[in-house]
Amino acid sequence: MQKPGNLQLSIIIVNYNVRYFLEQCLYSVQRAVGSLAAEIRVVDNHSADDSMDVLPALFPEVIFYRNTVNLGFARANNQALADCKGDIILFLNPDTLLPEDGLTRALDFFSCHPNAGALGFRMLDGRGRYLPESKRAFPTPMASFWKLTGMAGLFPRSGFFNRYALGHLDPLQNHAIPVLAGACFFARKSILDKLGGFDERYFLYGEDIDLSHKITRAGYENWYLGEISMLHFKGESSNGLGLHRVRFFYQAMRLFVNQYFQKGPAKLFSWLLQLAILLRGLLSAVKRLIRPVFLPLMDVLLLYASLQIMRFLWIAGLRGGKDFGVPELPFLLLLLTASFLGAAAVAGLYEKRYRTAQIIPPLIFGCLVTLAVYSVLPESVRFSRGVVIGGVLLGGTWILVFRSLSYAIGYAGWKRDAEAEGQTLVAGSVAEYGQVRELFTHALQQEQILGRVAIDEDRRDSVCDWETLSAFVASIPVSCVVFCIGETRLSSLIPHLETLTGRGIRFLFHVSPGGSLVGSHSLTADAEIVKPFVQYQLADPYQLRLKRLTDWVLCIFLLLSFPFWMIRYGKPGRFFRNLFQVFTGKKTWVGYAGSGDKLPQIPKGVMTNFPAVQVHSKISPEITDGYYAKNYNWWKDMRVVFSNPGLICR
Repeated sequence: MQKPGNLQLSIIIVNYNVRYFLEQCLYSVQRAVGSLAAEIRVVDNHSADDSMDVLPALFPEVIFYRNTVNLGFARANNQALADCKGDIILFLNPDTLLPEDGLTRALDFFSCHPNAGALGFRMLDGRGRYLPESKRAFPTPMASFWKLTGMAGLFPRSGFFNRYALGHLDPLQNHAIPVLAGACFFARKSILDKLGGFDERYFLYGEDIDLSHKITRAGYENWYLGEISMLHFKGESSNGLGLHRVRFFYQAMRLFVNQYFQKGPAKLFSWLLQLAILLRGLLSAVKRLIRPVFLPLMDVLLLYASLQIMRFLWIAGLRGGKDFGVPELPFLLLLLTASFLGAAAVAGLYEKRYRTAQIIPPLIFGCLVTLAVYSVLPESVRFSRGVVIGGVLLGGTWILVFRSLSYAIGYAGWKRDAEAEGQTLVAGSVAEYGQVRELFTHALQQEQILGRVAIDEDRRDSVCDWETLSAFVASIPVSCVVFCIGETRLSSLIPHLETLTGRGIRFLFHVSPGGSLVGSHSLTADAEIVKPFVQYQLADPYQLRLKRLTDWVLCIFLLLSFPFWMIRYGKPGRFFRNLFQVFTGKKTWVGYAGSGDKLPQIPKGVMTNFPAVQVHSKISPEITDGYYAKNYNWWKDMRVVFSNPGLICR
C-alpha cells in the first residue's frame, strides 16, 4: 500500500548527448504516467548538445540535474535516487519509448507479487527486432565462456550454449529471471535503499547485472514481463565514447569476475575467463585502432600493386622483356602512390561516406596530381607515362571496387551520402500525417510520401490500413514507414512493426507533440533523426572541398577546350575573367539564385543552381537554394554547367 505523502513511482533518466531521443522518450513517459502519482527526474551527464538549453522549457514538470562532468551511468542514477520519493523506481534509458499502459501494469504486477523486487519489459530495437538482453542469466563462467566464444550466437535458442540470454525461455511470456537490463529497470525503493543503489565502481556497463544479483541474493525475485513490449533504440548515449566504450565494457566484466568468482572451483575458471575477457578486449581495441588506417593501407597496396602490374605488362608486351633501366623505380612507384592517395585524401576520399558519385572525383583528382608529379620528375628517372596512366587507372578502379564491396558487406563507419530513395508511408491520423509532412518539408527531406496508413475509419489521404499494410509493402517499393504515436498507442503499433521487420525498410517514430522523428537505420546501427531544422550538405567541409575541386576540374577542362567555347559563344574577355575568378576562389561556377543569407556561405556564382529562376519568377529562389544546399553533390554542378553552357561566357 502506498504510504501517505509518497508517490507511486519515480522515473530516473540519465542523458548524454541525445536531445531528440530524450525529447521523444519524455513525451512517451508522460503519456504512460497518465493519472499516476509520479515524478520524472533527468540527470544530464555534461552533454555537449543543446539538451539542457531546450528540454527544461519543454518539460517544466520534469526535475533536471546538470552535471559539469560525466559521472557515468551508476553514479548519475544514484544522484537522483537519493532524492526520489516514489515507492517504485524506474531507471530508464533516454533512447526508449514506453507503451502507454506499461507503467500501470508494472505497478499492478508489484502489487500482486510482493516478492518481486525488480522487473523489466520485453525490448525491441528501432528496427523491430527483439533484444535478447531483455532477459539474462547470471554470467557464470560457463555461460560467459559460451558467449565470448560465439557459441551462444550459433545456438540462440539453446538453454545450454545460450544460457546467458536464456534462449530457451519464450520471450513473449513472463518469467522470473536472474538479471534485468538497465535500459528499463523497475525496483522497489525500499530494496534499493537497503542495497545502496547501483555500485558506482561500474561506469557504464555491468551495474545492472550487479544490482540484479544483489536483489536475488536479498531474497527477492527479478521478473521479465514478456507480455509488455517497448522500444529501445540501443546504445545512442554511448555511441560517441569511441574506444572508451570498449574500455568501460571490459573493465566492468573484469570487475564483476573479481567480485563474484574468487572462491572455490570457480576461482580457476575465473582466471581463464579473465584471460578470455582480456584477449577479447584487446581484439576490440586493436580493431578500433586499425579501422581508421585500414582503408588507406588497402589503397596503398592496391595502387602500388597496380603500378607494378602495369610495369611488368608494359615490359613484357611492348619492350620485349627489357626493363626501363631505372634503379630507383620501386621508390618512384611509392612516390607516385603517395602522391595519388595524398591528393585523393585532400579531395575527400576518406570521408565516412559511400556513394559512387562521391568517390570518383577524389580518384580523378589523384590521377591528375600523379601525372603532374611524374611530369616534373628529372628526365633521367622518367620511365613510362603509359605505365603511370595505366597503373593509376587500374588502381583507381580497384579502389572503387573495394569501396563498393566494403559498403555492401556493411563496413563499419560507412554511411550513405545520398538523397532518399524509395517511398515513405506515414501510419497515423490525418492530423498526424499532416504534421509529418510538414516536418519533412521543413527539414527539406527529399522523400516521396506515398500516403497514409489509416488507423481509424477516416480514409482521407490513405493508401492502406493496418490490415493491408504488410501486403501493400510487399507489392509497392516502400523504403520507410513513419509510425505516429499519439492517437495510436505504441502497444498497438508494435505488432505491425514486427511484421515488417527484415524487409529492408527503415522505421521512424514520432511521439506527439514532439518536433522530430527518431529511429535506427534499417541496415546499420546508426541512429537516424529528422529534426525540425535543416542539415545542409554544403555546411560539411568535405562537400565544400568537393565543390572547390569540381570548380578546378571544370576550369582545367574549359581552358583546354577554350577554342570550342570561343567559336560557339564568343566573348573571350568574359570567358577568361570567369575562369580566373573561379580558379582563384572569388567565384564558383554554380551559386545561389537568391541572397543565400541563411544558408552555408559560398562564393557568388557565375550561374545559379537553377538558372530557370531568372526566367520564371513564380519559382522561389529561396526554395531552390535550400534544396541545393541541403542535397548538394558535385554532379549537380556538372549538370547545371553543361545544361547552360552559354552562361560560362556571361
